[in-house]
Amino acid sequence: MSIFTRLRGAKAPYGLYKGIYVDFWSILINSSVPFLSDHLVDSTKQAWIDSTFEAIESCEHYLTLQDAGAGEFKTLANWIYFAEQNPYGFMPVGWETAKGTAQGFKLFLDTLHRAMLNEGNWCFVEPQIHSSFIVLGVDAHEEEKIQALVDKKIALPYRRPFTVHQDIARFIKHVTNH
Repeated sequence: MSIFTRLRGAKAPYGLYKGIYVDFWSILINSSVPFLSDHLVDSTKQAWIDSTFEAIESCEHYLTLQDAGAGEFKTLANWIYFAEQNPYGFMPVGWETAKGTAQGFKLFLDTLHRAMLNEGNWCFVEPQIHSSFIVLGVDAHEEEKIQALVDKKIALPYRRPFTVHQDIARFIKHVTNH
């Protein structure tokens, strides 16, 4: 059981307050309510809390995936999760802010998982002078589509030749060194 699963139903450190268990997480989300007040979180905020924890649990599942053939996916997903590099450098076009929320990162991991394990349409683009970045939904042999993504990612005066590959260790090394 993960820490997030254990904390999902966590009660406030002081337990009962005026005969009601206070949900610590609800108080964190609802900052306008003083700690240990008589107010409870409304159903909309509780739904947000629940969906956030569901997304966190889903992310944890992806990051610890034990399925056959998921080794490369797990390596890349964990590196992205723990990476301190600027995501605007290495994340796919349109996914740069995915790590900003649990739901956003869960959607990204869903897409990455589908691309790597089901469809096989993913690759890395390694420009000569810029950091490598991930391409999802495009086969490594679709040169025109990859060029269009490079054009979106790298400003015209800085475009140089690039290499397309699917070597995760090479990608991580290239991003880490830039």
